[in-house]
Amino acid sequence: MSSEPTKTGQPDAMSDRNRNHLIGVAIAAIQQGDIASAKRILDSAGNQALTLIDVFELYQLELETRNEELRAAKECTEQTLEWFGRLFRNLPSAVFILDHTGVIMDANQNALQTFEFGQALLVEPLPIRRLMADSVTELRVMRALDLAKTDSHQSVDNVSIRTLHNKTLWTDIRFVKMPPRDHLEQRELYLCVIHDRTDHVTAERAREAAASAEKLRNMAEIAQQTSADLLRRVSHEFRTPLNAVIGFSDLLLSNPKHVQTTDAQKFVRHIREAGVNLLYLVDEVLQLNKIIPEQRRGKVEPVDLSQVAADATSMMMPLAQQKGVQLTARLDVTDLDTRPMALGHGRYIREVLINLISNALKYNKPDGWVCVSTGTKGQVAWVSVDDSGRGMSSTQIGHLFEPFNRLGAENSDSDGYGLGLCIALSLIETMQGTIRVTSTEGVGSCFLVELPLHSNTERSL
Repeated sequence: MSSEPTKTGQPDAMSDRNRNHLIGVAIAAIQQGDIASAKRILDSAGNQALTLIDVFELYQLELETRNEELRAAKECTEQTLEWFGRLFRNLPSAVFILDHTGVIMDANQNALQTFEFGQALLVEPLPIRRLMADSVTELRVMRALDLAKTDSHQSVDNVSIRTLHNKTLWTDIRFVKMPPRDHLEQRELYLCVIHDRTDHVTAERAREAAASAEKLRNMAEIAQQTSADLLRRVSHEFRTPLNAVIGFSDLLLSNPKHVQTTDAQKFVRHIREAGVNLLYLVDEVLQLNKIIPEQRRGKVEPVDLSQVAADATSMMMPLAQQKGVQLTARLDVTDLDTRPMALGHGRYIREVLINLISNALKYNKPDGWVCVSTGTKGQVAWVSVDDSGRGMSSTQIGHLFEPFNRLGAENSDSDGYGLGLCIALSLIETMQGTIRVTSTEGVGSCFLVELPLHSNTERSL
């Protein structure tokens, strides 16, 4: 009588465990290439184990499963590498891959464009130090690269580097030590990220330059104002005794008892003339000093250029009659809407014209002529003073607007100290205008004053 198992299914369960164990041992032997040991293991199991062919089939299934997993892992890795490659190529900053000596191994698109490499990297190895603007910068950058070998992150800020075409850039540089790609990687590679700050640095320097210029302008205005105040005080001190000299001279000349000899009268007249001339000089200097920064910033307004020219011509008519010079005007005064309207200061313009007409009359020929004209051209309103005077050479014209320069005064009995044209030019320049001179010796001269034109659109507003 056969004995029954104490627990249902226990022999079968033990058989399964033993079989699986033997199969595992046999597969391990096959993996090591020991086919004989695998056969002996399976034979010792008898009917409880699979045959060697069955084990090979199981092993093949296992290999195919592993191969599929490896293919999937490889595909994922390749996709990841492709993604990182695209990221590297298209980063907005310039990025280099360097070896441990600082030689550029690779570069992204931004780096190639920024540093104007072209095909240079494909021709010969290029050390990163070649891009440094000077030896100090090179020392700082290479020092940071050396430190990155032990400390994976290093930076150098505000350094000047150059492209291959010597364009200077202001940059911040970062070094990052890269992990090896695999266990076979022997080289130490470093990521070099260069952030271009040239636009920021240029803008900052422009702001600093503007601030410095504004500071200098303020200092100049303060100095000019101080000079103006001093000049006014000094001029006042001059005017008081000069007026006294002139007054006492007039008093002496008015009563012959005070000056009984002809020589004495002559000397008093000389004293008076000297006093008058000095007072005239003080007045001209004060007039020149009136053009101060406060006046320069004054708001311009529309000025009827023809009317101002007519007023100046009328005021100078007595002098023209005295000199025997024909003074005429060709002015556009027919239609108020078409008259040349300049942007400026009417008082300044009239003063300039009086000076120009006065000079044209003083230095003219006997029975000569002077003509004042107005008009417009493009965005410019102009007024000219033409004369039939002695004319000037190109050398004389070059010095015409210098202060205290009386060209032609040696041939004239006219008073003055050569400040009139200097004052005229300064006044016109305060209104953003110009004075041009053309002259021919023995024929005459033309002074052309040009000012910004007040447009019809502005008039209608």
